[in-house]
Amino acid sequence: MSRLAVWLELDTQFGSGDELTRAALGWLDDGSREWFGPVREALDRDPDPPWRRPERDSVPWGPPGSVWGQLGVTKLVPNSLRVRRSERPPTAKGWAWLTAQLRQQPYAADIQIRVLVDGGPALWLRADTEETSPGWLRLNASTNASDFEPGHPGGERWLALVRGQAERINPGYGQIGIWHAPRGETALENRLPVDFGRNRPQYTVGESRQWLRGYAWVTIAPQELADRLGGVAALRASGVFHEVAQLGQGGVWLQATRYFGQYDVAKATEVFEVLAPVLRPGLPQLPQPAEVERYGPFLLVYEDASTRTR
Repeated sequence: MSRLAVWLELDTQFGSGDELTRAALGWLDDGSREWFGPVREALDRDPDPPWRRPERDSVPWGPPGSVWGQLGVTKLVPNSLRVRRSERPPTAKGWAWLTAQLRQQPYAADIQIRVLVDGGPALWLRADTEETSPGWLRLNASTNASDFEPGHPGGERWLALVRGQAERINPGYGQIGIWHAPRGETALENRLPVDFGRNRPQYTVGESRQWLRGYAWVTIAPQELADRLGGVAALRASGVFHEVAQLGQGGVWLQATRYFGQYDVAKATEVFEVLAPVLRPGLPQLPQPAEVERYGPFLLVYEDASTRTR
């Protein structure tokens, strides 16, 4: 499964620009510092790190062995369907700029970091809003499934990052699972009928406390839906999950198996049986072979969850 891409996401609500700023900086600034400690320290010490991306990929991004980093903010262009991106280096001035931009509630913000050596580690953390799910923030990242192979330090870092951030917010949804779509749809959303967009993240994020967006190796259920399933005690008693944990500000952490590679269709079926009463309704459509070849297996039960007792 090492060639697969993995999507990590946390969705949370905000009521003001300050709340959005705290949540986004927790993910982008604190998160990158926790995941990439010594590398972030190197960026913090460098008053002028490499940060611009060349027009041609064949051009070096900076001196070999150096750390490249970039902060970005994307805003919607008024009265149009276009967006405009602005970028800064991840220096003290750059972070002050990003903080000010976040208070204005932009469309998206991100940090990218690369160590410029062959096979060097890279990190890209993003915070996105949805126009049709106002008041919601999506904290997300993607990586390669090889990070989660037993013994690889990246997997533990990713788990610690998502778990640590989930403890600080009151999540509406969260997951670590196979990446099936460019816009970060869950596997379930990807296979449900589009329904004029109603089963896509621009709407489903805002309905996270009504219906669970999906299920994966790690699923974070909001408190409202966890309570409907009987709470932590009932979820543990199911015997399905490797770990069930109450999160600090609300919500429940559900890790299906110890290792990412152990999560298969059989385990996904067990997870579905437990979570079906709160899953988004609709009959998932079987993927085409080309879709499986491109994205990897869709670990789902192809049954309308609404047929189960609610």
